[in-house]
Amino acid sequence: MESGFSRPPASGPAGEAVSYNRRDLPRGIDPGEPVTAMHCPTRVYADVVVAAADGRIDFGGAQELEDAMASAIAAESGTRGLVVDMSKVDYISSVGLRSLMVAAKALRARKAVIAVAALKPVVAEIFEISRFHHVVDVRHTVREAIAAISPQALAAWDREHPAEAG
Repeated sequence: MESGFSRPPASGPAGEAVSYNRRDLPRGIDPGEPVTAMHCPTRVYADVVVAAADGRIDFGGAQELEDAMASAIAAESGTRGLVVDMSKVDYISSVGLRSLMVAAKALRARKAVIAVAALKPVVAEIFEISRFHHVVDVRHTVREAIAAISPQALAAWDREHPAEAG
């Protein structure tokens, strides 16, 4: 017997299965094309980890984000802070927000900080509506977020990004 939560798969014009979130694709992306996975490489600057999210942070993208944040939130990491660069993120779902909330809770438990930076307007609106600016520190730039966490990390960032140094 099926639970009330299961749905039959949607079908496209040729009867093939279609993912439910394809209707949410940004303009210009053909729903018939495969969706590129979200990528989130990390870089360490002294005692701050910067995770550069690139893509949609939906169900699949949230797992990639969690994997990227795992080393920073580990109790033994010694990281003072985590900055998530959101400059290449066009969408974040409730699952993505949950991933950030879990990371924020873990980091706060060991007196570390989490910040997000460079939000696009649509993502900033999601943060504002959900009041997530009360959960994580929201900064205009990655440099500004790093500066709020660690002078040593800021010096390391400025060495690698001299054009952005103040």
